[in-house]
Amino acid sequence: MPDDQTPRQIDRLLAGKELPPLTFDERTVLVAALNEYAVKGDSQVLQALWRIDFEERPPSPAAFLSDPEFMGMVCQDLYPEWRRDLIHVLSPENGVYEWVLDGAIGVGKTSKAVIALLYKMMLLFKMRNPQTFYGLLPGSAVVFALFNIYKYLADDTAYGTMMSYMQVSPYFREAARVGKRSRRAGDQYHEFPNNVGVTLGAGSIHALGQNVIGGLLDEANFRKQGRTKRAEQSEVYKLYSSTRNRITSRFGQPTLLCLASSANDEGDFTRAHKVMCRNDPHVYCSMYALYDVKPKYKGLPTFRVYCGDRVHPPEILKGDALPPGDGAVEAVPDIPEVRVLYERDITGAIREVSGRSVLSDGRFFESMGPVDSAADSTRENPWLLETVQIGVRDPVPLIEFFQRDVMFVPLDVAATRFQPRYFPAAPRYIHADLAENNCAAGLACVAPVATVEHESHTRLLLWVDFVLAIQNAPGDRICFEKIRSFIFWLRSHGLVIGKTTFDQYQSTDSINLLTQAGIDAGRQSVEKTIEPYSTLRNAYSEHRVQAYPHRLLRTELEGLRRVGSGVKVKVEKPVGGSKDIADSLAAASFTCMLNATGVSPAAQSSLLHTATQRGAVGGAEHPFELLIRRG
Repeated sequence: MPDDQTPRQIDRLLAGKELPPLTFDERTVLVAALNEYAVKGDSQVLQALWRIDFEERPPSPAAFLSDPEFMGMVCQDLYPEWRRDLIHVLSPENGVYEWVLDGAIGVGKTSKAVIALLYKMMLLFKMRNPQTFYGLLPGSAVVFALFNIYKYLADDTAYGTMMSYMQVSPYFREAARVGKRSRRAGDQYHEFPNNVGVTLGAGSIHALGQNVIGGLLDEANFRKQGRTKRAEQSEVYKLYSSTRNRITSRFGQPTLLCLASSANDEGDFTRAHKVMCRNDPHVYCSMYALYDVKPKYKGLPTFRVYCGDRVHPPEILKGDALPPGDGAVEAVPDIPEVRVLYERDITGAIREVSGRSVLSDGRFFESMGPVDSAADSTRENPWLLETVQIGVRDPVPLIEFFQRDVMFVPLDVAATRFQPRYFPAAPRYIHADLAENNCAAGLACVAPVATVEHESHTRLLLWVDFVLAIQNAPGDRICFEKIRSFIFWLRSHGLVIGKTTFDQYQSTDSINLLTQAGIDAGRQSVEKTIEPYSTLRNAYSEHRVQAYPHRLLRTELEGLRRVGSGVKVKVEKPVGGSKDIADSLAAASFTCMLNATGVSPAAQSSLLHTATQRGAVGGAEHPFELLIRRG
């Protein structure tokens, strides 16, 4: 027992908290040691007790973190909050057997859990015989388990971090050399001195038959692609429970079991587990925002963020405004690079920067108010229907469903030349979300019509010309050629096409044909990155979108669900729902933002001024002017 822990441990012993589990002989020795301590203020018996179980005296947690022989090099820049928590968790008198590490992405949860496990491993390395100490058969392996929902990540993150830290520490480098076995068998098992091992895995099956004494369940809240939330939560629970039960059955208590994960929503496993264990003295919880631990954020002015509740969505609170509900309020450093994260994606920022779970049902659009306000009831849908059917065998072209006079005006009496009715000089960005049978294709067209200053940032105003869902005719296939022909028809009517994009599905032929015809064409996915949808949502929330009422588009946007976190976050459709035209609008808007930002604000403002003065080519003021004034 390290010297700095002796007085506190003695207090616990005198209070009777540790005596019952001791045998008669153990209690006799302890009483003699306490009597000696009471008379002399020290005890040779206590000083020598460690020799019973250890070859050499282990360092205290504080010494382990600061001594270059152990983790001193790794922890030389350790944030004070983490140092304090590590010492608390690793000090035996605190009786912590389980550590929940929660909070923001990038605060170092996995690395701190690894440091804690290395301390526990070091204790076993220094023991005379861990197997005898824990009542195992001679030669039995004693294993620390590193689990992740994705098995390959357990190897890449936790184990990789562990090996890196061992290489930095002279003690661990020597221990691994003396052990002569740091082996890998099937990417699952790794062995060190005293037959102490590390096992990797993505499920409890990897730990079956092994004496798991502690470990790390990493990224417990992250979902596997294609799995329902209920199924995923069930898998995490089974993984945790089976590991915990195995440890308890073999050892009574773990040396340390860590759960490290980033915040997701109110239903995530870590949040539920923290609630369940809130009164358990053996469970310690750490939760930090990025600005809680990083010194550069401390002492700065702050702005307040309401984290939301089941009724009210998250929002940035203005001035001294009261929060709308009983949800948490975060004081966030008010510097541009931080504030912009909350302005662009408040839900993501609350999770990833503030490290808090968001009390919502996972909706990507927390409020439909901005979407509804962007729908100008004075505008007409240029399509006769929100969803049309076209097939390869059907001779009817797409233009048969299109109301030309809604979008275009003639430039001569004979109607041989046309131009767009609104913003005729603005380039258009079109996206076709192609689909196979029984799924709808989506088609969207947007235009950048000006820039506007929003919260000290220059933003584009987006004009939505149209959106359309295209289904296959019964017994037929969606005709991609008719979609291409419609794009050519738009160009023939004076539409300036900045770029046309497609998703990945069967897009090569269309891209080649449009390119040969002189139209810039390429691919844009909404599945590989969340940016297209974040761009669209930000434009809506900042009142930078003008469209017409569209029932199906609203339904799709309202049904979008955000799943996952960090680099694995995705936007998914609800069960039984669709997001075909939402995908096409998000992709078109994103392509527009990427390509139109090269136009100078002055030129775009001039374009806007000219167009809004003309409005419809008859000269009426267009209702988009209201949007511009609103900013």
